[in-house]
Amino acid sequence: MKNLCKFLGITALIVVIAFSMLGCDGDSGGGGGGTGGGFTIGATSGRLTITGLVGHNGKYVICPVGGIVDDDTVWLIAAENLNIVGTGNNAVLVATGGLISSESVTLKVWKGKEGENGLFDFNGSHVAGFKEVYVIDKSSYNFDDDDEAMEIYLDGGAKPSWLIKEGFVDVTFINGIGTGTFDPY
Repeated sequence: MKNLCKFLGITALIVVIAFSMLGCDGDSGGGGGGTGGGFTIGATSGRLTITGLVGHNGKYVICPVGGIVDDDTVWLIAAENLNIVGTGNNAVLVATGGLISSESVTLKVWKGKEGENGLFDFNGSHVAGFKEVYVIDKSSYNFDDDDEAMEIYLDGGAKPSWLIKEGFVDVTFINGIGTGTFDPY
């Protein structure tokens, strides 16, 4: 459990650093999911189907951070959609959760890479682990406020009211497409 908490803390730090670039001044052009502060969200062909979401039909799933095994410079995010809301210092990444139906959900998968200022198409063939898979009682996840609430919870604070279940999914992607079974903590 201590190693899991350490891993979650490290991945949360990576996400905070990556998305802190949203607040930087930069272009505000568009394409895919948009740009903000020079941060770009591109279109993606990557897909992750998560099965085994027993008893959670009608709820939503978000995977804020996943990692490609043997490559700690690449991370994955899975959601129904990603958007940048606001501009300049007020820009924040917001993910739309995938609606669970028939105890499964299919999400889009984006790839982020150290040194790149955005999230881009994921079409690779890799083994990946999503160690932060959240079943939530709302349709969106704000990478500013909701990440902060999760950090407080993981540090022993109150559980966010919108968090129903946490777990992980290990998956093998072939050309950006993969399926994994939800394993709750």
